[in-house]
Amino acid sequence: MAGKVKVMINSPYPFESEWKKIKNKLESSPASKPSGITRDTYLDMAEKIVRELCPLQNEEGLITDPYLPCDIHRELISSARFIGALGQLIKAGRCLDLRQQLFAAVQVCFHHWAEPKRAPEFRVKELIYAWEAMEGYLSPSDKVRWEESLKNYDPAACYATFVYDMHNNFTTFALIGEFLRYKHGFIQGIEMVEGLIEDQISRDLFTAAGLYKDPGVPLTYSTVVTQQWDFLLKLGYDGKFASAVDEIVRRAGLTTLLMQSTTGQAPFGGRSNQYQFVEGHLACFFETRASYYAGMEDSIMAGAFKRAAHKAAECALPWIMEMAPPRCIKYAGDPALGHGHDGYASYIGYASLAASLFATAWHLSDESIEERYAPYEICGYVLDLNADFHKTMAACSGYFVEVETRSTGHRYDSTGLGRIHKSGILGETAISGTIIANPDYSMGAGIQAPKKNLAFGPGWKNSAGDEFRLADFGSEIADVQTIMLKEEPGIVSFQIIYKGEFGGVQEVKEEYTLTPQGLQYEFQLAGSYRESYMLVPLLENDGELSSVISMEDGKLQVLYRGFMYTVSANGSAKTCLLKDEHLSNRNGTYATGVIHAGKVQAALTLIP
Repeated sequence: MAGKVKVMINSPYPFESEWKKIKNKLESSPASKPSGITRDTYLDMAEKIVRELCPLQNEEGLITDPYLPCDIHRELISSARFIGALGQLIKAGRCLDLRQQLFAAVQVCFHHWAEPKRAPEFRVKELIYAWEAMEGYLSPSDKVRWEESLKNYDPAACYATFVYDMHNNFTTFALIGEFLRYKHGFIQGIEMVEGLIEDQISRDLFTAAGLYKDPGVPLTYSTVVTQQWDFLLKLGYDGKFASAVDEIVRRAGLTTLLMQSTTGQAPFGGRSNQYQFVEGHLACFFETRASYYAGMEDSIMAGAFKRAAHKAAECALPWIMEMAPPRCIKYAGDPALGHGHDGYASYIGYASLAASLFATAWHLSDESIEERYAPYEICGYVLDLNADFHKTMAACSGYFVEVETRSTGHRYDSTGLGRIHKSGILGETAISGTIIANPDYSMGAGIQAPKKNLAFGPGWKNSAGDEFRLADFGSEIADVQTIMLKEEPGIVSFQIIYKGEFGGVQEVKEEYTLTPQGLQYEFQLAGSYRESYMLVPLLENDGELSSVISMEDGKLQVLYRGFMYTVSANGSAKTCLLKDEHLSNRNGTYATGVIHAGKVQAALTLIP
């Protein structure tokens, strides 16, 4: 085991040289304009959600789902997250009028403690938050009952992690819960914590970049795990694997910061995507990283992480504070539809989780740390994650792009460019994630599941007239490479080359160039085909509001919530919208635009 830990930690961090350039740029940059996000913003969002959930609490104490049939497993997890959010709010001096609601929810969670099929490891952290908030308010008899509940259960018999021999993100929730029990004196040692850490490292679940490989490599669960491992250090863990954990989260923090969009949004990729709770994890992670670098007397990196934490909150803010009820996912339609939800997810489960995380971010925040620019705001870089997460990301001049380079099983994402963001522009204006035919998440009542795959990128027809799209291919891709072409002030350029058998085409070469004017994109095909063209997803409706789509020769435009998205080629290029092709992803429904050109320019602007 020790040898495996040593090898992992001694393997080079793949973006060390990139970070040297970024750090130099950050050090020479002027002070950033304040984001306007404060520490109390975290509590405002958490309290808004908690007060919306309170009327859903039944007589037993459970938070019940207003949109789905009764399910005790779902409601226990949701109630625990409600407990965590409310506990953190009460500790911060908010929601003191809701202590009885917290007490009732805690009691019912304790009642169902020893039920591994209901994953109690998800509850321990949240229940400890409640203990910290309520210890001074409990009667002597209630205090004894709570103490006995937190002391006397057997994790080996209760946790799904052990009962079902699981080695995924559940393990991290178990180790955090057990360390919190140890910290509060409910157990005497951390042998189980050490064993769980050793299990995860020995299974080679962390990449050299520090990212965690949950089954199917969803990027959300990389952040879920590494944020909590950093939290473990923040809580005071200094056991035999402390140096290994420290190096993992150092790398993970640096890599995750580069993956954050210029809008503050977490990357797309895999399950549990586009939920506000993911930005909650980012806020917590980046606050602890900010404190880490402040402790190292590195004000530049501390300020960059502080800025990134605030950007994550800023991204989630309108979905929570400006909509009623708050949206748990980045879809403006009625939550009753369940649009975009994974099969295991629910409104109450992920709304309450977002609340718990943002409330926790308040406790992790050090107000003495001043914001500095985040790397993606003033630096240009390309992040190649093809080896493990089949992603390429790039930032420059306020723009950010993310490319899925090999769809895995075509369950959540299709191959191709799935994100075009610009700082200050609502992320959904162009696109935040690809479109997949018959996805493994819900379209919601009345919304048809897509029958085709779609990403920003090439389509072509063979000699028989059959259509193919880069978005259609995954396992057929034999090799994919990301090649840096240029990285200079104000411009970043790179290629992605796909090789395989793609309906008569053997190679697809894409070239991306980011400048202050936007994204310049072009593609070339090698092989046998009759014609080729650009496919452009165009947002039609976000569940609440319809956009205005217009076109003319060489140009497609979307006007959406005061922002303009324009994709243009030379003036003579023919454009059209494919009839009856209205495809949805988690964020909304899209028309399919076509430009008969191999080179286009995409730009995002604020309408005066």
